[in-house]
Amino acid sequence: GRIEENIGDVVFDVRYKAIVFKPFTGEVLDAEVVSVSEIGFSCTVGPLNVFVPHQRLGDFSFDADAAPQCWTSPDSRHVIKVDSEVRIKIQAVNEHANDIFCIGTISEDFLGVI
Repeated sequence: GRIEENIGDVVFDVRYKAIVFKPFTGEVLDAEVVSVSEIGFSCTVGPLNVFVPHQRLGDFSFDADAAPQCWTSPDSRHVIKVDSEVRIKIQAVNEHANDIFCIGTISEDFLGVI
């Protein structure tokens, strides 16, 4: 360490590794939708990419005729389109070298469009 003159503080050089964001199965996150297709939608939570397939969208249906394309709830009150905010639950985490990819769901209580 070094002693700072006139102050008396001690400064140490420290090296460390930290996990600052590690998603896990069952975690609930708020995400932003970045793409929508008939097989589901993709969203991001900071640096994390999450894909929600159509099987895990509950009773939402795909509207290909809408501009832009979207997933719509049966009562048409909730719409999932690009830039929508959704609350998702992570069901699977896949880690590659420097990248993490997840599969999510919105078919449970308190999940879906925010």
